[in-house]
Amino acid sequence: MSLRILADENIDSRIILALPNQDIEYVAKIAPSISDPMVLELSIKLNRTLLTNDKELASNAAQNKKQAKYGVIFLRLGMVLPADRPQRVADVLYNFTTLENKFLIINPRGVRLRDIR
Repeated sequence: MSLRILADENIDSRIILALPNQDIEYVAKIAPSISDPMVLELSIKLNRTLLTNDKELASNAAQNKKQAKYGVIFLRLGMVLPADRPQRVADVLYNFTTLENKFLIINPRGVRLRDIR
């Protein structure tokens, strides 16, 4: 079983391509240029974990009780070489089949996983 992910359009398409075993909808393809509140609304409507590197959107999503049910993945990969980012994300997400009520942060030094309620 794979994660059901809605990738914000700020996610590099190379990361999306590095996740062939995940069920991903990409905002850049299905609803380009929508606002952050609309991204959050779409993620909830589609019952998907939100994948973003937008700090404000990740924070708002983690505070939204409806989104918490599906989880949030926040990428903070600024110090990781762009060419290495797709594999870094793929390696971490390979270990998950659900992120229900979880806030996952992937950063250069590791991974943090916390409960959201």
